[in-house]
Amino acid sequence: MQFSLLGDARRAHRLSVPFLFLAFALFCSCRFAVAQSAAITGLVADPSNSVIPNVQITFTNQQTGAVFHSKTNGSGVYALPFVQPGTYTLAADFSGFKHYEQTNINVAVAQNLELDIRLQLGGASQSVTVDGSGIEMNTTDASVSTVIDRQFVENIPLNGRSFQSLMTVIPGVSVVASQGPGQSGEITVNGQRTESNQFTVDGVSAGTGIEGEPAGAGAGFSGSVPGETVLGTTQSLVSIDALQEFRATTSTYSSEYGRTPGGQFTFNTRSGTNDWHGSLFDYFRNGALDANNWFNNYLGVPRLAERQNDFGGTLGGPIRIPHLYNGRDKTFFFFSYEGLRLQSPVAALTMEVPSLYVRQNAPSILKPFVNAYPLPNGPESGDGLGLAYYTAGYSTPSSIDTSSIRIDHHFSDKFSIFGRYSDVPSSAKTRSTDDLAEIDPQTVDVKTVTIGATNVLTSRLTNEFRANGTWNDYGNTPAIDGFGGATAMTQSSSGAPGITSGDWIFFYMTGHGTNYPGFRLYPQYSRQRQLNITDKMNVSLGRHQLKWGIDYRRLPSNSTIPFNYTSAGFDNQAALLQNDGGSQLVRGGTPARPVYMNFSAFLQDEWKVNSRLNLSLGIRWDINPAPKDAAGNDPYTVDQITNLATTKLAPQGTPLWQTTHANFAPRFGLAYQLSQRPGHETTLRAGAGMFYDTGNVLGSQGYQFGVGFSKIVNFTGDGFPLTLQEVDSVGSPDASSPYT
Repeated sequence: MQFSLLGDARRAHRLSVPFLFLAFALFCSCRFAVAQSAAITGLVADPSNSVIPNVQITFTNQQTGAVFHSKTNGSGVYALPFVQPGTYTLAADFSGFKHYEQTNINVAVAQNLELDIRLQLGGASQSVTVDGSGIEMNTTDASVSTVIDRQFVENIPLNGRSFQSLMTVIPGVSVVASQGPGQSGEITVNGQRTESNQFTVDGVSAGTGIEGEPAGAGAGFSGSVPGETVLGTTQSLVSIDALQEFRATTSTYSSEYGRTPGGQFTFNTRSGTNDWHGSLFDYFRNGALDANNWFNNYLGVPRLAERQNDFGGTLGGPIRIPHLYNGRDKTFFFFSYEGLRLQSPVAALTMEVPSLYVRQNAPSILKPFVNAYPLPNGPESGDGLGLAYYTAGYSTPSSIDTSSIRIDHHFSDKFSIFGRYSDVPSSAKTRSTDDLAEIDPQTVDVKTVTIGATNVLTSRLTNEFRANGTWNDYGNTPAIDGFGGATAMTQSSSGAPGITSGDWIFFYMTGHGTNYPGFRLYPQYSRQRQLNITDKMNVSLGRHQLKWGIDYRRLPSNSTIPFNYTSAGFDNQAALLQNDGGSQLVRGGTPARPVYMNFSAFLQDEWKVNSRLNLSLGIRWDINPAPKDAAGNDPYTVDQITNLATTKLAPQGTPLWQTTHANFAPRFGLAYQLSQRPGHETTLRAGAGMFYDTGNVLGSQGYQFGVGFSKIVNFTGDGFPLTLQEVDSVGSPDASSPYT
């Protein structure tokens, strides 16, 4: 099979450097990474503010017993670059000084935490203990971020138990009404596009939101939107009960973060501890005690079914096998399950449907189509359109099952690993507001596997690596059922010429205003796979903490396109009764198989200039090539857009855009402590930098050109049984005509 990202020798040469860099990083790491980690640094000094080298530093997780070791260098600086979030105890020991211990230090996800230590003269048997549970001020960099921790999550009511509502408490974040994944989106940060945000879970990308995309197009194919459930909720990323905490970084972040210029949402899942913890829950809502909707009462529609049952549980602790293995301080697991069963009422609607007269007198070939609407229960609408009114309400059923398990193992204080698997199938059945008899059963199934580890190579050099595979499958199989007295219909039973069960049918009648009674039987199946590999290394050099790394992501997708689809529309009753309408049959059948690739590399220097001033200096490099088709059926584009009068179709295989290899993004930040007096700490922070977007969103919207239909067949007469005329695939009888 040809690797679609390396279509010719020229592009292969351009991409050889990133891939060699990737291979070298994997060879150097040789082990896997821990979850979305934090970095702890600090300066150790004596009472006279002189730095102390070779101080033994111990950082102990109070829940798991995991121990991290470090030692101050010649500049008196220690570093713990890859620390899993949790509650810790910091200890420092050096001959001639009292033992120092700071307890209850809360380390948040992706946090840069500075903990300076002042040792006191005395014997080793003497100790100084400090409670570190207070609020930590950011004194290390210029990033603007907010952490939503587990305590906050457990004490706030969340309707639907999805953490979109938690995001809205973050400054600069607001909700945008969604019209579908990758279209209007959901979360905008500081006014940027909703597709410009980056979501990661345990350090790997969660941008696999293809559900609901039209065949072959949409921002979800490019990995620009998060993979959500069929209801648009976030259980497919992580369940609320499996979430430890998350950080939203909204501005002036370091070169470690990027790919997109919007908000960086970093989620960390829960792991087991030395103590057994479990929970059972069931949140329910029942409409038996609810009043009827006002509009239902007004229209004479009875109260509709409303049921919400959200149930599940968690269990975590050390792995123990009696008489064989005791995992205390070493091996832990955390399991989570959440199930949702929902019946959601939709207030009564009044719409137009074919009148009884039209149903009785329509040509035989059109009767299955006009009978595919509910029977009218109101008067005719008049105006000679052949329509009557129908009023009804309904409830939509949906379900979500979220399962995940995570296992952590500490081989030693220098090497630890973890693995997490999750499976989140979800389904929903909605109805079209243009024809309530059209039911749209949708399913989304998201599976993820993430593995990782951290490795302390030397006292100064540490490596972190993680890998992820994600499988996202979406399906939608619309059909006409018997709602409201409609006659059930499928593509095969419709009588439309050349149409089988997997093909598409569009039928509409002109109505009043913007309401056009119609239905669309268009089964859709989309599949996306993600491979995401990241590697980071950290080295401590004097007062500098150097971190560099790479991030590689490959997103192959597959979206079905029907072999045939047909459409028919009628402007009024007379046109329908005489079978005098506009019809079209399109023949194709080539599925869209876009393959997107992203590659990023960064170098970051966290420089502790002195006890007051910290500088963050970095540069990031992003490469986002235009997508290719996995089967070689690449999308079409145009030769140029500078003069639209002469714009023509470019040869197939022409990239949708030219890859830019010079997207270097420098970053700068500083944090200066104006006052270090206890109770009056004041820090000035400032930052600036360049941030690139992927450019994939607009390109993915046009991906279906050339992967779609091999020929378009127009009816030269009216209605369905008509003569055909073939035209070319770009919609023009003359292939040499300008493409517009």
